[in-house]
Order: sequence, then C-alpha cells, then structure tokens
Amino acid sequence: MRLLFSVLLLLWLAPLVKAELVWEPLIKAMSSDAFIERKGASDTVVAWAKKNPKKALAEIPVQIITTEDPEARMRLIGIVRDIYIPETRALFGFQYEAHRTPSTAGNTQTILLVQMVMGRTAAARGGMLRHDQITAINGKPINPKLDDDELRRFFTKVPTDKPATFGIIRAEKEIELRITPDSREISAEDKTIFIERFDRWLAKSLEDLKSEVQ
Repeated sequence: MRLLFSVLLLLWLAPLVKAELVWEPLIKAMSSDAFIERKGASDTVVAWAKKNPKKALAEIPVQIITTEDPEARMRLIGIVRDIYIPETRALFGFQYEAHRTPSTAGNTQTILLVQMVMGRTAAARGGMLRHDQITAINGKPINPKLDDDELRRFFTKVPTDKPATFGIIRAEKEIELRITPDSREISAEDKTIFIERFDRWLAKSLEDLKSEVQ
C-alpha cells in the first residue's frame, strides 16, 4: 500500500517540475520513513530546481526556515547548495576594478574598468583591451546593488555556450564586443570559495526571511 502511494505521489508531482511545486506534500515526503518517498520527493525538487534555478534560490530558503523537520531541512540545504555552487565556471580571462559613482539622475552607476586581459583567452580573442570601461552586459547596465562577490559570481555563472555582449567605452567611443567565454571545471580552491560564499548567502537569506516573518 505504501509503495502504491509513493508511485501515485511521484506521478502526481511529475507534471509540476516544469511549473510550480506544491511544497507541503514534498516536505512531508522528504522526512518519510520510506526510502522511495524520500528519494522521489528529493528528485522532484532537484529536477525543478535545475530547470528553475532563480526560483529555487528564492523559494527553497523559505521552506528551510518554515519546516520543523531537521531531515527535510538538511535535504533542502543540500539541494540549494548544488544549485548555488556550479560544477563548471565561465572564464573570460580579464581582470577588472569596479567603480561606483553617482549619476546625474541621482542613481549609482557601476562601471568595470579592465585592468588586465590575459593572452589566449576568450576576452583577448573577442577584442577586449586594457583600460576598456564596461558599462553594460547583454544590453543591461551593471546592477549597482551587486557587491564584489556577487559580481564575480555573476561572471562565473554566465552560459558558456553563447556569446555575452559587452557595452564598452573606449577612447570616449561606445562599442560592443561579443565574447563567448571558455568553460573551466571548478577547482578545489574555487569550490572552497563558492562554499564560503554560499554559507554567507544562505545565512543572510535566512536571517532576512526571519526578520520579515517577525
């Protein structure tokens, strides 16, 4: 009877992977005594999270603070950690310094000043030069709310199978460069850095959510 219930649960949840998740039965199944129920619920959330990483990073922390079950909480943290920490990273091959200044409209404007372009890298092949000022990426101004850690993470998470468009000021002229980044497997050192960033991000996210609840 339990096996039949588990199979029916998985069949019911499967269509939701591409849409929205019904969290309550999933959280309950994650702490079930039956292995097939725990695995089925976890696999459903993992599949959904991979297809909807932004939603996963927003919704899973909510479930982490609302569930009272320690096993479900542990599984959710593991799932969101796998989404946050990539297996590979995009590598453009340039170093920059972020300059944040107030604009005439009263907003903060962020410009990335290229400090160095490494040879035989995607940036070098794409025509990027030292002293280029990056003002936009893929048609959007650089988000001034991103701190240095978030900027670095933004670049490493860029898709490696299509070019990114950089809006650049060079010698007082505006140009665009299309650069397809190389892909590099995350090193042990990189992974350690990402884990530290993840721990900080998760702690802040949970703290902010608790404040909202209170």
